[in-house]
Amino acid sequence: MPNTIFTTVNQAEQSLANNKFTYTEWVTGQGAKTATFNELDQYLQGYATIAAFLCNTQAFQAAMTQVSSELWDVYRKFASNTRNKFTRALNRVAASYGFDFQNRFVVNTNNTRPIGIKLIGGDPQLGYMLRNKLFWKDSMDLRHGEHSHSLQWLAIAQANTALTTSVANLYSKTGAFRASSKGDKKGERSLLMWQWIADCFPSDMSNLATEQFLNGETLESESYRSPQLITDYLMKSGPIAGHFVSTYLFHRYKNRNWLVTKKEWDPQSNADVTRISKLYTGDPTVMRPDSPGTRSWIPSPSSPDARLIRDPNRHTHVHSQPAAQVYDVTFHGNRGELCYFHTE
Repeated sequence: MPNTIFTTVNQAEQSLANNKFTYTEWVTGQGAKTATFNELDQYLQGYATIAAFLCNTQAFQAAMTQVSSELWDVYRKFASNTRNKFTRALNRVAASYGFDFQNRFVVNTNNTRPIGIKLIGGDPQLGYMLRNKLFWKDSMDLRHGEHSHSLQWLAIAQANTALTTSVANLYSKTGAFRASSKGDKKGERSLLMWQWIADCFPSDMSNLATEQFLNGETLESESYRSPQLITDYLMKSGPIAGHFVSTYLFHRYKNRNWLVTKKEWDPQSNADVTRISKLYTGDPTVMRPDSPGTRSWIPSPSSPDARLIRDPNRHTHVHSQPAAQVYDVTFHGNRGELCYFHTE
């Protein structure tokens, strides 16, 4: 059953039931074991609602536009020489929806510190980050996107404020709810709710969706359950007009040669237009030698090959040089400056 898209909440609920998603707790030496959870039905209803939302293109894009507006309203108010303005804005907006944004700094009552976790490989402690409602920066695959999961869950939270259980609480349990794959031994549950809801693969990457659920579904979904399609939406056709997040990410990728543009004649507008000629090129795990950003990241003691963490003792909060690019722009009806401090 490839390319699973839920057009209704009831369809998603039926999938959860057919695949026997179960609440578990990790027992040292034994693995994930079924446990009692008094809010089981509420959580399953919430997960079904979220899955159906991510399959609704129009609803997701509308919520993403609202999240973009909220992020821009925070970003544009930072001083122009502030470092990490985008993830500082993510912090403020995430906190407003109940997430405990990871910043690895001391008491931060205004929620404007930068992101504190960067993944550079498959992280065995994903469950810890989810349980603690943390966000992180993915620096493994450009199409997957550095911030796609953060943006994905902010859009979910923005659009689903009426859920009985908060989206942040639902997020925190996505590593605890598990289902069996057809390849599991009896009693094993290797598939996470996190994967089913938010970490699927688009159809052109279906070769990676190899595991099958009990009902025949795979993790292939041509929807915003797949983070790659969130990045595609924001980036593939160039910056979305008037959209802060799309424009910010487009120029960030371009400045690092993660995308390449070229001028082409457009007969409809009778003018040269800039179009993307190469997209998702380069290696996001490679950092510039001895830059302020590079110096502020250190390997995590518990998972050095998979995760970097922000070192507050080596992080500087302001840039020592003026921005390489400053644009006076208006997004979502509000004027501000879009600043970039690095170009290749």
